[in-house]
Amino acid sequence: MNKDRFHKRLKEILSANRGPHNSPDKQFHEVMNKEVQGRSKKDWDEEVAAQVIREFEWATGTLPKSKEIPESEIKSGKWKW
Repeated sequence: MNKDRFHKRLKEILSANRGPHNSPDKQFHEVMNKEVQGRSKKDWDEEVAAQVIREFEWATGTLPKSKEIPESEIKSGKWKW
């Protein structure tokens, strides 16, 4: 997942799950960007970016039936959307 698609999907997830007391979107984008870079150990890795989004979708319940998918499958990368 390239950076543009990553941040577009992140924006969609945040839009679907925002409350009045959440941090600004910009902070989420920065944190998630750093997460991808930290796990990648380089500037950007598309596989890592896709995995981070899958985990965030699962954590926020953004995907249909996401509550039925075990966390271990999400984190292992076995489940693909």
